[in-house]
Amino acid sequence: GAVAMFEAGAALGHPGAQLSMAVAVGSAAYGGSFEAEKWQNASREDVAVLHEYFAALGEEPLAQMALGYRHLYGLGVPAKCEAAVAYYGAAADASVSSSRVAAPNERTRLAEAEVDDAFWWRWVGRPRRKKQRQVLRYYKHAAESGDAHSQLALGHLRYHGSH
Repeated sequence: GAVAMFEAGAALGHPGAQLSMAVAVGSAAYGGSFEAEKWQNASREDVAVLHEYFAALGEEPLAQMALGYRHLYGLGVPAKCEAAVAYYGAAADASVSSSRVAAPNERTRLAEAEVDDAFWWRWVGRPRRKKQRQVLRYYKHAAESGDAHSQLALGHLRYHGSH
């Protein structure tokens, strides 16, 4: 069945198949009886960790997350915060690099940008009402003073516009 196909793929070094084998072996979906002698009498958990390790080496993000979790709590591997961070970091990097979020056309740091009204109107459109201008000035002042929430709000306005 499926497990036999995953096993064949894992034997060929496919990271997704390695991860699938880790899940199958670790969850007892791997046959009714685990053939310990096939794995030189290793435990199910040891075999699952082995498959997760090779899947993580093959840059499989779910395996990297699984090993990060295992290292964080010491589940079948030594509890080691540095290893957990490394595995979680690799998974996060893979997620970010595969992200399909559109980048803004032009990147300008807030600290480097002109802060006059014309600059912001170019990005978010001319405020139609006096109250909108006042709110925009408030956010600009707060952002210049280091308020992270105001910086974020202005970043969103600049990226997405006010419409």
